[in-house]
Amino acid sequence: MYTKGKEWLQNFLVILLILILVFGGQYVLEDMREKAASTYQINIYLHGFITFFFYGGIGVLLGLEHFIREKKKDGKWSLNIAKLVLIGIPSLYFSASILLFYSRLLNNSFLTYPIGILLKNNGSHFLTIFKLIFGYTIITSFYKKKINNVK
Repeated sequence: MYTKGKEWLQNFLVILLILILVFGGQYVLEDMREKAASTYQINIYLHGFITFFFYGGIGVLLGLEHFIREKKKDGKWSLNIAKLVLIGIPSLYFSASILLFYSRLLNNSFLTYPIGILLKNNGSHFLTIFKLIFGYTIITSFYKKKINNVK
């Protein structure tokens, strides 16, 4: 059971960490943009990894309360496979979309077609949302299953 003070502190810490990720990510990405503007070079893979880390991290923080509750329970750790397959894999696909779209491996492939649609008309904001969804899905897919001691 949470006391009201503990709940307030926990939520304060979560928003503080989210703000650190947001402002830290903004600082790092702005620095990368400035360097790219002066050198005309950008490492798209590094940019993709950094955005995945920052936005996915926010998703993890949003689902952290669930993970902490599960950790306190007795039982064996399990994974919600349906959630990982139906939400996790598609959100990972769109989270890594820039990397997939610009990699030579999947160029002009039916696999990159949905990404191309989202990149049109400034749809890249939706791709950011998938990073949040992926982080949240990963952390909330873990749960503890009670062990039945039937002899």
